[in-house]
Amino acid sequence: MADIFPILKNDAVYGPLLAKFRKDIHEERLAGGSLLPGEKEIARTYGLSRWAVREMLAKLADDGLVRKIAGKGTVVVERKAEERRRGAIALDFIIDNTNKLDANEYAMDMLHRIRLTSQMMRRPFDFSYRLLDFSGRQPEDQESICKVAADASVIIPFSRPCRDFLEMLPVMDRLVIAVAAELSTTRVPQVFVDDVEGVRKGTRYLHQLGHRRIAMIAPTDYCYRNGYSRIRQETFIEEMRLAGCDWTSEMTERVEYSYAPVRAVVTRWMGRSDAPTAFFVGDGNWLSPVRSALEGLGKRIPHDITVISYDDVMESRAYDPPVTVVRQPLETAARKLCEVIIDHVEGHPPVQVQHRIAPELIVRESSCPPGWLNPQRTAPGKFPS
Repeated sequence: MADIFPILKNDAVYGPLLAKFRKDIHEERLAGGSLLPGEKEIARTYGLSRWAVREMLAKLADDGLVRKIAGKGTVVVERKAEERRRGAIALDFIIDNTNKLDANEYAMDMLHRIRLTSQMMRRPFDFSYRLLDFSGRQPEDQESICKVAADASVIIPFSRPCRDFLEMLPVMDRLVIAVAAELSTTRVPQVFVDDVEGVRKGTRYLHQLGHRRIAMIAPTDYCYRNGYSRIRQETFIEEMRLAGCDWTSEMTERVEYSYAPVRAVVTRWMGRSDAPTAFFVGDGNWLSPVRSALEGLGKRIPHDITVISYDDVMESRAYDPPVTVVRQPLETAARKLCEVIIDHVEGHPPVQVQHRIAPELIVRESSCPPGWLNPQRTAPGKFPS
């Protein structure tokens, strides 16, 4: 059997040629970027089979010495680029702590997903992690970013001062990338879930169910995350007006995260003669006080009122019934973030600055058409798919 298939005896057949190519590349007799002869030509020149040549080139590729380019052939990798490719990327992960907030669930979840994603990609990451207060910092204060030696800095800007800092940040040698924030500047790459698209999906889903009287409650402006609540509520009002529901502009409010003010708002809304048939909670963290307020009024979900929420927090899955949500696909955002960082470190020019991640609508038992589960309703109708 060994005489019939001598090529299977490790790399004895193409070993000498493999060693020659390795030596020529390391000693730069084959310069970086140069094109190797084709498989057929190498096989004819050195008296090998095409299979043996193909295996030899595959080993060179595994060593990171060459790479195959479709439509061109096998090219010698630039040595300096290869040295960068093999090294771990030092990532400085910064969470905005301007309002003296502890690292929250979103930030920790994103960091965890970046760690997992980087383990599955072509480059390892070395992480540092820190909280940073951006209040009073000027864009010239680059020491805020460069204090930790790193190839790239990832910032989650929860506050307006941090957002303003990034908007005015001058061009730096280090890659600085913002996560969960849409900025107007083109100097800072951004990866974020498209809040506008998410609210549109949630609101239009409620319209498809037949709801026209919908209320939205969300955090106040000073709460963490660069004005996202205003973006979500403005989009909600726009969608309601497009559906002919102008009155709902009175049924949107940004409320401090506390059970008492949330309860007051929900009680006022549910006491109206034209009380809403559905609630769109603009932030998953506000889901618990909204649900508590509805329960205090004796309102059952979804029998008496439909509830959906932005963000798939733990409570949205654990409640009975589970809550329909607009989910932020953080695993997709983490993968795109890693791709942007790796491409930058390896010298590939960016194709775009803003990377919008489309949110997902996850339908659960907390939503149904208005009155569909009312026991007094004789013709419940068809539940939309």
